[in-house]
Amino acid sequence: MHRDKSPGPDGLNPGFYQSFWDVTGPKVTSACLAFLNQGFMPAKINETSLILITKKKKPDTLSDVRPISLCNVLYKIVSKMVANRLKVVLNSVISHSHSAFTPGRGITDNVLIAFEISHYMKRKRQGKSGNAALKIDMSKAYDRVEWAFLQNMMLKLGDFQSKWVDFVMLCISSVSYMVVHNGQDFGPIVPQRGLRQGDPLSPYLFLICAEGLSSLLQAETRRGAIHGVKVARRALPISHLFFADDSFLFFKATEEEAANIKSCLDQYEFASGQKVNFLKSSISFSENVPNERKNLICETLGVRYTTNHGAYLGLPSLIGRKKSEVFAFVKEKTWSRMQERMMNSFWWGGADNNRGGLRWLRWDKLTLHKADGGLGFRNIHHYNLALLAKQSWKLVANPHSLASQVLKAMYYPNSTFMDAKMGSNPSYVWRSIMATQDLIRRGARIRIGSGNLTHIWNTPWLPDLENPFVVTDCPIDLKLANVNSLREAGYGSWDLDLLDDLFIERDKHLISAIPLSRRECEDKWIWGPDRNGSYSVKSGYKILQLSSGLTPQASANQKRIFNSPPRTQQSDSKWIKPPRQFLKCNVDAAIFNSPPRMRFGCIIRDSVGEAVAAVHGCFPGVFDPRTAEALSIREALSWLKDLSYSNIMVESDALTLIEALKKRSPDDSYVGLIIEDCRFLALELNSCSFIFVRRSANQTAHTLAKAAGSLSGRKGRVIPSPSLVSVVVVQDL
Repeated sequence: MHRDKSPGPDGLNPGFYQSFWDVTGPKVTSACLAFLNQGFMPAKINETSLILITKKKKPDTLSDVRPISLCNVLYKIVSKMVANRLKVVLNSVISHSHSAFTPGRGITDNVLIAFEISHYMKRKRQGKSGNAALKIDMSKAYDRVEWAFLQNMMLKLGDFQSKWVDFVMLCISSVSYMVVHNGQDFGPIVPQRGLRQGDPLSPYLFLICAEGLSSLLQAETRRGAIHGVKVARRALPISHLFFADDSFLFFKATEEEAANIKSCLDQYEFASGQKVNFLKSSISFSENVPNERKNLICETLGVRYTTNHGAYLGLPSLIGRKKSEVFAFVKEKTWSRMQERMMNSFWWGGADNNRGGLRWLRWDKLTLHKADGGLGFRNIHHYNLALLAKQSWKLVANPHSLASQVLKAMYYPNSTFMDAKMGSNPSYVWRSIMATQDLIRRGARIRIGSGNLTHIWNTPWLPDLENPFVVTDCPIDLKLANVNSLREAGYGSWDLDLLDDLFIERDKHLISAIPLSRRECEDKWIWGPDRNGSYSVKSGYKILQLSSGLTPQASANQKRIFNSPPRTQQSDSKWIKPPRQFLKCNVDAAIFNSPPRMRFGCIIRDSVGEAVAAVHGCFPGVFDPRTAEALSIREALSWLKDLSYSNIMVESDALTLIEALKKRSPDDSYVGLIIEDCRFLALELNSCSFIFVRRSANQTAHTLAKAAGSLSGRKGRVIPSPSLVSVVVVQDL
């Protein structure tokens, strides 16, 4: 939590607990564990201050204010723990029509789908059956949630145990409010329903509540009572899109289906406590729906007809030819922000302000990074493309998302995004996405898992930023050969003899530098320019600058001035004995270019510092330092598993690798599969932890790794001689 977050009724903000954690920490930890283990909520922990934030300058009624809850920090910690555990399983219980607060789904996914459906409906001028799009507004959505309905929803979803549901219900039902106004507290108010805006748990619980409406609509769709919109022949029918309390419903424009939609809404209102505000709701139709039918459907639903629903998730739901009018709101909101012309005028002056200004450098020079001799101003066009490419990358990296499936069915049903064409009469969204296709092609790479789905030739799978394709001439009989044919059978390594026979030196060097997992993994698209394999706006912007010739090589003096020093972390400078009943395994790697091999060394010592076991070895191939360190740790863990050791502390001097091993998030880089191998192996050991130490505390493992250089021609693990171990073990002491 940010230390300056608003405090709850106890008046203590997160900064207080962080500053005095040595005093408050044990009690906070004890209280949180008591809740998780015993279901006990300490008295007054769930008292909440209620602040009323006005929605307009002169509020007249309570509907003109938004209640914001200020919870105690101790409750927020408990709520955050529950929320973090809850969101892990949400992806499996929440339907794909929801795009909010669900890991792996983007908040813009439903915006893209809504754009495409609006574009499709605007173009649909023929056919007997038309479509309708109903945008509904839920009145005071959080405040109206019935606790009994929420509890039953969690139990019916099937993935939540009753004890867990009791934990969640205790969090939301033990609340009491004190309304703060003009410095005075009024209350207490003890609610019987509703979720708090400000509680970390509330957004996820509201998703579960809204899943009730989604289930009703899906049931009606399955029995043929509601027909969603299909933007293309192969597209999935879309009957609803949800983003928290902002919802779109799509159906065939008939009175019968409108009545079925109204019935679903009525059932949902009765069960959940939610209330549809029909005065703020609106409906639109495809162009082929006659006016008489439009009026009948509007009367059935009790909503007004519109040709433009306005904003959906803060963006216009329909974009026509007059884009300057559609995006006028952007100009109003950003008029005070500095854009290229304003910055240009500031630095040079011009005729508009009747001053000559200073002639510094050409504008494209000033947009360079400081380390490259510029001032770091953004090239707005390139930056906009880099932002757009983030959405394009999702179509490549997550092809199973609802947005990806809709766009694929509409624009590239028989190919991939890499080969997609603009098509006839594309939407504004698709034209914008296609503007970034070339950028995506430059940075996209395939990370080899099994290699079963990746062709050797004409596929970008080599770890080369300039040219990721194999340049060796392709033999006629190997045109359709896949990468898995280059691996040694039954082992996670390349067939080096086969590489020598097939490829030129450049390709053989790049292929042998790709680490292979020992598990069955799928090939995956990753972003090559980023160290973690995930697309970032920063890396996309840099590629655009380089492709325009706007990033020259920086001088050594510029690099010295502008480049920030590397991040450091506190660690032990000398080797420290492990606690009793624990073993410490030190691991290190060494790289030699002639011949190209990776050497590793591992040594296990007990709580008195005595060597228990040691091993070293080598593997052929040209690896970067991070990959070599990851391979050495995987080899050490595999060795520990073979020895059936437990209570292990693994130490390495590779900081970024140790940090990656400690994280639970997936690593999409080339070395990410090796990191996942290490995590799986660590789970099979009873109590295994990873610790970063400095090189001075890891000298023994380093010396063993260098000593493996004498094992020429041998591959795998070798037990070093006792005399070597006795000599090197004293180096860390």
